[in-house]
Amino acid sequence: MKKTITIAGGTYVPDWYDDHTHFVATVTRDGFAHMQRLAALVKLHNLYAVELFDWTCKPFPCLPARRGTSYDVLTVDRSELQWLRRGQPCPAPSRVDCMTLIITDDSVRWDWVPKHAESRDLCTTHNIPIKDLQRAFEAPAKKRK
Repeated sequence: MKKTITIAGGTYVPDWYDDHTHFVATVTRDGFAHMQRLAALVKLHNLYAVELFDWTCKPFPCLPARRGTSYDVLTVDRSELQWLRRGQPCPAPSRVDCMTLIITDDSVRWDWVPKHAESRDLCTTHNIPIKDLQRAFEAPAKKRK
């Protein structure tokens, strides 16, 4: 089982925040086990979701190209994503307030507000099925070139 996985994809974002259109999140095995326990509690107690502050997700204006490896989980089709061309400098992650992890009984997502924005300007990732995260952790580790 892998020690960490990297999740990436597009986001739902207000039109005027073009530097928050993509995200990259890194989840450890321990973090994933915590997500699974909270998802079980949501299901057991018939809750809508559990929300907690979590800074493992970083928004970007495009997805950084990764040398020697790829993302373990993509939340949308590759054709819908804007990739940073190799050789270009990667922009720093966009600044945010209130990075929140939302866990339902079968999925997770991150919500945030761009730095110095109003709460109505909420940005969010797509829902990511917990089953997809489980498969990513169980997949053999990719060898770096």
